[in-house]
Amino acid sequence: MKKFITIMAILLGLAGIVYFVPILREYRAFKGVNSEQTVFAADDFLYEYPNSEYCDSVRYLKVKFSIAENNDNYVIVEYINDYLYYYPEGKHAMELSFIKVTIDDSWSNILDFKDKFPQCEYSDRIEALYDKKWETEIQKFEDNVDGVDETTGIKYMRELLHYMKDNKTNTVVMNVSHNVSLKDYEEYPEFVRQIYDSEPVDFTTVKKVSELMVSLKNNFDDEDIKSIDRTILNSFQKGFDCVFSIGTVQVKNAEFVNDTDKYPMLNVNYTIKNQTMEGLPDFPHIWTYKTSFNGSAYITKNVLLGISMSLKSEFNIPNSDTTYKYTENAEPENNIDKIDDIQDGYKKMTRLCAAQFSTKLANSMGLYGNE
Repeated sequence: MKKFITIMAILLGLAGIVYFVPILREYRAFKGVNSEQTVFAADDFLYEYPNSEYCDSVRYLKVKFSIAENNDNYVIVEYINDYLYYYPEGKHAMELSFIKVTIDDSWSNILDFKDKFPQCEYSDRIEALYDKKWETEIQKFEDNVDGVDETTGIKYMRELLHYMKDNKTNTVVMNVSHNVSLKDYEEYPEFVRQIYDSEPVDFTTVKKVSELMVSLKNNFDDEDIKSIDRTILNSFQKGFDCVFSIGTVQVKNAEFVNDTDKYPMLNVNYTIKNQTMEGLPDFPHIWTYKTSFNGSAYITKNVLLGISMSLKSEFNIPNSDTTYKYTENAEPENNIDKIDDIQDGYKKMTRLCAAQFSTKLANSMGLYGNE
């Protein structure tokens, strides 16, 4: 019996050695990182023990060692991002996220910190950075409109920026609605079509307009409408980004925003209609679609009905009587080129009109530089 007990004790002892020796070796390696205090030592540990319980602390120490070694800021931020990738809710995530903001006080970093750590020991300092950044951005606007006549749009934009600063928001919500009032060539008065068909389209073809005309309604669908909505939003966003740092003002589609009443709102309504000849509302504007022949000469393949847009917008600020309204009638310029097909031609017309409107709207509010 005693012999059995002795054998069992020896086996348990050996098992304990087998179990604890690697743990002790790992612990000594971790203590070695603390003693050596270099990025190299931290990397060496992470290579040897990629799944260690100490990896959280070692990745944190790696950032600290990098700062002590006076590494470039982009290297330090890379190490911080590495930690946050592996431990987004780690015990050092808040401290390292704050260090990241002090190195790079971009809007994305500040807003990300405010979102993840709304109430913490760093909140006062983050709010101070936030306010200081807004003051810098507002000054950019003032510099941009310096020497320009004060307009209703500029006054509105100034109030909007101060509202956003005071209410801790970087979001402007855009609500886009539309009406479509299009007709095909056959729906125009007969006398108009007779005038257009009185001679060939041009010297490259003997065909008349009615023979080359492609249906507008059949080549303009719901997806084209969605494309216009995106163009209006993206073009107006571009106006902000030309004056302010990226992220200062984020224009968001109302469809994807909850509690829209909390944010400044831009309502845009547009009507898509046929483009007509100036002073002749019964006569459609005709565009030619040409393709190259043998890579050189161009021949008319089809003709298209022109599309124009009338757009109305109204800006509102929560809890304020201040509004700004802007209207625009937009038509495609004479520079529609590189059309892949007929449908692409109609799409380009509407996108150009939408971008034209957004650019002029932004400029009317002092957001110059986005031509």
